[in-house]
Amino acid sequence: PDDFKYFVDKMHEHGVRVMYDWVPAHYPKDAHGLDTFDGTHLFDHEDPRLGEHKDWGTRIFNYGRNEVKSFLVGGLMHMLDEFHLDGVRVDAVASMLYLDYSRNDGEWIPNKDGGNHNLDAIAFLQDVNGRVAKRYPGVLKIAEESTAFPGVTKSPADGGLGFDLKWNMGWMHDTLEFFQTSPEWRGQNLDQLTNTFLWAYSEKYVAALSHDEVVHLKRSLVEKMPGDDWQKLANLRLLFGFMFGYPGQKLLFMGSELAQHHEWDFKSELEWQGTNEGVARLLRDLNALYLREPALSEKQFAPEGNDYAHQRYPSQC
Repeated sequence: PDDFKYFVDKMHEHGVRVMYDWVPAHYPKDAHGLDTFDGTHLFDHEDPRLGEHKDWGTRIFNYGRNEVKSFLVGGLMHMLDEFHLDGVRVDAVASMLYLDYSRNDGEWIPNKDGGNHNLDAIAFLQDVNGRVAKRYPGVLKIAEESTAFPGVTKSPADGGLGFDLKWNMGWMHDTLEFFQTSPEWRGQNLDQLTNTFLWAYSEKYVAALSHDEVVHLKRSLVEKMPGDDWQKLANLRLLFGFMFGYPGQKLLFMGSELAQHHEWDFKSELEWQGTNEGVARLLRDLNALYLREPALSEKQFAPEGNDYAHQRYPSQC
């Protein structure tokens, strides 16, 4: 813990903010962990229709129990208190919101109103986001949420969940599928780039190129691109340009910013040697543009951001 505190302090000295990946959606069945902690299902529901993620082989927290909520909220507050973290990204929010998440008929139990929303989990997220906003007003609250659940980035007072940002998973999947297509076939798939603009301003989105897309034999970003090495790098630069021009904030990591050829591997360091200078130079320019242009960095969540760009650069638009 002291080493991690030192690391965070050093990052802050250099103007780098540190985000915390928090996983209140589920927990493993390890014998030395929370599973049947006192011999009973203390932290989860005994009924597997409510208490088990079969896809992941994990248990689901019982968000209706005050003891469980206190345990989860207390753990998060401790991390923010002790380590001065700048943001919290909540993993697998979609699996928390829906009682029928990745379940077939007969494998889940409706809520008291007969619906498929996990009302206890929704109330829990609203509560914890409200607490973080009140106690740590500068800390970003980010949801990895992959469905069309309404109001993820609206305040709880307006019926929302209270997050500041939401990962735009639909944009990511459609965009990557488009760019993996050979250029001669892209014309018939342009809707993969344009459809997402229909709802780009419905939430405060992050255009994220996720860690999940560069692991488990899915290949690194540059290796997803079609063509020879020159074409792969050209397509990757085009992808980054499109990403920075798209509404919302941006997320790029796991070696993708270095045009890393190998998949992400937590056991080894990034491919610092042999970094493609053209990609690095482009990203430096794009980051500078992002900071300089209000249409990208101040009006990124509002349609008038596009209007501003049209007015300032009519010939390019």
